[in-house]
Order: sequence, then structure tokens, then C-alpha cells
Amino acid sequence: MKRQFLFLGMLARILTFAASPATADDFANPTPRIFASGSEYGLKVIPRDDNGVGTLFRLDDAGQEQTVWSKALVNFPSHAFVADRGKYVVTVDTYADMGREHSIVVYDDQGKVRADYKLEDFLTDVDIRDRVPTSSANRWWTTEADFNFVLDSRQFTITTNWGAVVTVNLESGHVEKSGQSLLLVLTEDFYSPTAGSKGVLKCILRNDSIVPFRIPVGFHEGIAELHAGSRTKMFLSKSVSEDGEMPESPQAVLRVAKVKPRSELMLFEFPLEEILAKGDKPNRDWKWTWPNPKTQPLSPIHRFQKAGYLDEVRFQARLRFGKYDFLSNRVVLKVKSDAS
Repeated sequence: MKRQFLFLGMLARILTFAASPATADDFANPTPRIFASGSEYGLKVIPRDDNGVGTLFRLDDAGQEQTVWSKALVNFPSHAFVADRGKYVVTVDTYADMGREHSIVVYDDQGKVRADYKLEDFLTDVDIRDRVPTSSANRWWTTEADFNFVLDSRQFTITTNWGAVVTVNLESGHVEKSGQSLLLVLTEDFYSPTAGSKGVLKCILRNDSIVPFRIPVGFHEGIAELHAGSRTKMFLSKSVSEDGEMPESPQAVLRVAKVKPRSELMLFEFPLEEILAKGDKPNRDWKWTWPNPKTQPLSPIHRFQKAGYLDEVRFQARLRFGKYDFLSNRVVLKVKSDAS
């Protein structure tokens, strides 16, 4: 019998048929599904026991199904994507058990498993902890994600809603961890509030993916954040002069730069003496704020409502621009002072 299919092509943003985080973990039993490519190929998945049976088919000139392969799958997938000529099938997540085992599975043109990855294999611990919504049984890492075959279907990319890019080399089965990351680097491990320091705090955006993108360069409030502390975070911001004017800065004009694949871009850097109080004197260009300005210390290295300094301070950066939302690693600066 002739079937009619509405081929939607490779969806830029796929709407999953699974429950959403708002519905907690209330899932109906899985039902047969068809996942279509933008060509004559499609994948039909039938539930069987706890997994599914997948049948890759193509439509002939008369619109009749011709089976390419039919195999038991490692799971019942939440999403599935078929390369234009049916050379590869990529499934993402397990229905009702998302973000766990089988988060990405690659099948070759014979239906054999070429790669099988859990979430920890390709997302960083920071991403999973701070970026992925979690319910009782699911980790919703693909919400509003973009899925694409690239390089003539030799690679498959997933761009998360916070801007991380996961790239799967379909020929080798190798997966590259989040392709874009924000990195904080300290050039010196110690800071002396009395003697100062030549150390610099650098914020670098790394693009390990094959996809270029554009991002603002410089420290722009509302886009870039630098915070310090653990229990109560202090945020760095520009100081206001006595006449209420913001000091001029070479970073005042928003400049957007292209980050090429396999490259790094310096977003901003601060000499430690520029953002930390030296000799208990506030810096005229930068200030630190926290929720209660009446009781806040002069800077993150100062003790709360006490004289002296902390033994160490932790820094972390965040960058939010468009759909991108990067959270950096944490770096620890040791405070070296006779008064501490």
C-alpha cells in the first residue's frame, strides 16, 4: 500500500514528542514513530520490550517503501536523524530516560552501532550541573537544541540552548566534547594586598568545534560577568565618577568578533592590581558589589565586617549573548599578606 509522508527535512529546532520539564516525568507508553530526512529516506521505530526495532527505508519512484536495514536498537529513541542518503542514522536520548545512557547513538548503513555515548562523554561537568534542567528521571539537555548534518553528512552537530556545540565524526564515531567553552586563567597564583602583583586574570573563549560564531569582545556589563566568592558572590562593575559620569574605556564600544573553528579569542583581561584593592584603597575605575552594599567588603579579598584578608578567593566568569550562555571554570587566587 502506498504511503504518503510529509518530509519536514532536517529540523533546525526539533519538537520532541516526549514530555517537557514542565510535565515532570509523566510519559505515555511509546508508540510507533517515523523519523524523516529531507530526502527519500526515513527511519521507522516500533516499540519492543524496553527498546525498539528500527527499520531504515527509502521510497522508490512509485512511493513504495524499500527496506535498507531492520535491526533491534539499543533503546527507544526520543529523536532520530537520517543522513540524506541513508548512510548514517543518529539517535538522541532514550524516550522517558533522557540525558542518561544512549544519549547519542550512531548507526552505519548496515544498521550496526558505530558509537554509543552517555551524556558525561560529551558535556562538561559544569554544563551538566549548571545548564541542564533535571527532573526525577531525566536530564533535559536537548531543549531547544539545533541538530544538523554537516560536511556532506560526514559530521553531525548538536548546538545546545546555551551555545555549546557537540560534534560527532560519523566516519570514526568519535565525539568531541562541548565545542565552545569559556576559560579563566590566572598568570600568578598569589596576590599581595600590600605589595601588589603583576598577575593578570584572563578570560578566553575557546572554539573547538567546526562551526564559526560571533561574540562581543571586551567586558560589557549585561553581557560579560566576573564574580568572586562562594557563599555570597561579588560582581565586578565599572565605577561611577563623582560627577556621575562613567569613566571612558577602550571597551566602551561593543565590538563583535568572529571566532573561527579550532581557535581561541581573548575576551577580556584584567591586571589583578586593577580590580583588587591594593593597600586598602578602592580602584577608581572598577568596583565590586554584592546584595547588601552597606556591609560589603572593599573587595573579594577582604574579610566580611572584619579587618584583614581572606586566605583565598575564587573567580568565575559568565558570558551571555543571544542564544549563547557560557559559564567558565573556577580559578583560585591565594592571598598572601602579613595582615591576613
